Amino acid sequence: MNPAILAWTSLAFGVPALLVYFGVLATRPRIARMVNGSGLFLNGLGLVEVFFWLRQTSSPAPFNAVLAVAALCLAALAQSVVVLRNSRSWDGVERRTTSPDGPARR
Repeated sequence: MNPAILAWTSLAFGVPALLVYFGVLATRPRIARMVNGSGLFLNGLGLVEVFFWLRQTSSPAPFNAVLAVAALCLAALAQSVVVLRNSRSWDGVERRTTSPDGPARR
C-alpha cells in the first residue's frame, strides 16, 4: 500500500479522535470520563504520530503496518462512538434491582 494513503488515513482518524476527546472533556469534565477516554486520546495521538512517521518513507508500507493502522482507526472510531453516547456518569446511587435476601444466585 502507498504510504501516503496510509499516512493521510491515519491523520483523518487521529485528528477527529483527539477533537472528540477534548470536546467531551470540555463539555463533561468528570474524572470518570477523563480516565475512560484516555484510550481515545492515546489512539488519536498514536495515529497522528503514524502520519509523521509514514510521510518520511517512500517504500511501500508492509502488511503489518497497514494492519496496525487499520486496527487503530477502528479502535478510535469505536471509542469515539462510546464516548459520545449520551450516557450519564455514575452518581453514586445504586439503581440495579436486588432481592432483599442479597444478590441472586444463578
